[in-house]
Amino acid sequence: MKKQLYPTLLAAIGCTAIVSGIPTWNTVSLSSAKPTERMAKDRMYPHQHEALRKSIEGGLCAIFEEYAHKADVYLKRFPESPMKGDMLATAAREVYRQYGKWIPVELALSQAQLESACGTRGKSPAFNPYNVGEGDSGTRLHFTSTEAGIRAYYELMAKDYLREKGVNLLLKNFVNNRNKRYATCTDYELKLRRQMRFIKSYLHNINAV
Repeated sequence: MKKQLYPTLLAAIGCTAIVSGIPTWNTVSLSSAKPTERMAKDRMYPHQHEALRKSIEGGLCAIFEEYAHKADVYLKRFPESPMKGDMLATAAREVYRQYGKWIPVELALSQAQLESACGTRGKSPAFNPYNVGEGDSGTRLHFTSTEAGIRAYYELMAKDYLREKGVNLLLKNFVNNRNKRYATCTDYELKLRRQMRFIKSYLHNINAV
């Protein structure tokens, strides 16, 4: 059974005891850390800085490898799906680095399944498995690859839907920072929560965690 690496991202990479609140060197400035945390960092020699950076980067690589693995395991249920685990993991890593937002793989898979049966049904499922820019009035956005459609979803989630709240709150009321719903379905939140529970159980039962 694979070790579950990412529920608590910072704990998983072992850096909270040193510079709590700084997930990577690239996403948060040291100036935002507490004085005691800055002092601990300041006492480190240059080679220790580099060793810690490599340790964090190595931890992140392991986390996103696990992310891709879980996605691939679940996506086997949809043999015609154009989606791949590394597509989701790459997008998740990019938005985490850029925005500091963590998009759980169970959420991403659940929305893909509800929106397009993981890229196999809908208006333009192959390139837009999350129906980004699709509305009752028509299509507003077009993508030229599955990767582009997936990346658009992750960016939308990080910038609009998780900008001011966490995943748990979002699952109670799936609206963005302008109070606009992701889907017109009135029980979208309930369906997502149920689907996420199913995916977690499915992955657990086949030893993917």
